[in-house]
Amino acid sequence: MVLPKGKEISRMEIITNAENRKELIKALAGHFGQRSEYLGPPSFAYRIGSITVDRDAKVILEDDSMEDEVRRVLFQNDVAEETQEPQTEETEAEIKIPIGDMTPQGIINLINMMHSKQYLINRASGRECISITDTLTDALAERAFENTEEAVRFITGQGGCRGVTFKDGNIDFTGFPHTDSMMEYCRLASAMVKKASEQKRVNPKQTIEENEKYYMRAWLVSIGFGGSEGKETRSFFLKGLKGHTAFRTPEDAEKWKANRRAERGTTVCSE
Repeated sequence: MVLPKGKEISRMEIITNAENRKELIKALAGHFGQRSEYLGPPSFAYRIGSITVDRDAKVILEDDSMEDEVRRVLFQNDVAEETQEPQTEETEAEIKIPIGDMTPQGIINLINMMHSKQYLINRASGRECISITDTLTDALAERAFENTEEAVRFITGQGGCRGVTFKDGNIDFTGFPHTDSMMEYCRLASAMVKKASEQKRVNPKQTIEENEKYYMRAWLVSIGFGGSEGKETRSFFLKGLKGHTAFRTPEDAEKWKANRRAERGTTVCSE
């Protein structure tokens, strides 16, 4: 496309209240006569030509000259635009947990666990609370430590670890927001440290999945938040995530629905 001299294309975003993202994507693709392309992780977005619909159903336009037409499509499909409330800067909390008798492997397990689940934790918290780099986990995999102090010194010197520090014999979680729900973050931090201390090894591979609720729930249960006693904590960390807790994939959900329909269809009622 050739632009007139002095003409610039600017990017814009439209935040929507669409509950069914797939229907929104279908409507945009049908209107503009273009196929949608699924981009996969980590964005889980769909692209329709120069339009992108992200995982939160936000519509991103590479060319703002399309704005009016896109808004008409949204209006015709009963999708409203949401206004963004001004964000207030949250103060960060500091959660201190004694290192105690944690072994070097326990410290490594904690770093690997946070690296593995940082995407889900950050999504659940609505901010970047934890950031552990691949470089750090790779470096830890290649080292052996004689004692915990040596492991802590290495991590501190290596860097690539935001949201948690090791100081004065404590593990300091510094990235969680200071809110009225502070106790839930304290429970999470404590559970991570406890589980890391107990495990022989923790895989650092990141969990970045579209069905956030399913994988977050499974992990929360695995670190001690199962049953009725963990329900409040599970609910807190799952409430802002996408997906379904009972089914890993949409296909699993459809299979369950089909089986239920089949069961109802074969039910015999006696007179």
